[in-house]
Amino acid sequence: MGYVDAFKAIESLFTEATPISSPEVINQAGEYILFDGSHPDNASEDTLSFILVMSANSYTKENGLAELIEEKRERIAKTSFDISLKKIQRATLLNTTLFSVAMHLEIKINTKVKE
Repeated sequence: MGYVDAFKAIESLFTEATPISSPEVINQAGEYILFDGSHPDNASEDTLSFILVMSANSYTKENGLAELIEEKRERIAKTSFDISLKKIQRATLLNTTLFSVAMHLEIKINTKVKE
């Protein structure tokens, strides 16, 4: 799996999430995914980081954040992709009263050139 496949895997796992370039663009409830960078692990493997930001109008009411977190954790656990959940934390958004969390995800890829 290379960079393109990793991006496709994340997008296919979180089909509800809108790809964004920065959390500052979030101004309404919803799910958003952004690429947070990558780092080489060795000569043939990189780790890519993504952040899934979820925003809602409550923590526990219908379609609240707690329900979304549980659903996403379950989805990550069941996927065939090598995606790991690193942490969940409060997301700080500008100019909004939404409740928001950020799920930090990592996926390892092979960067070795195929011959």
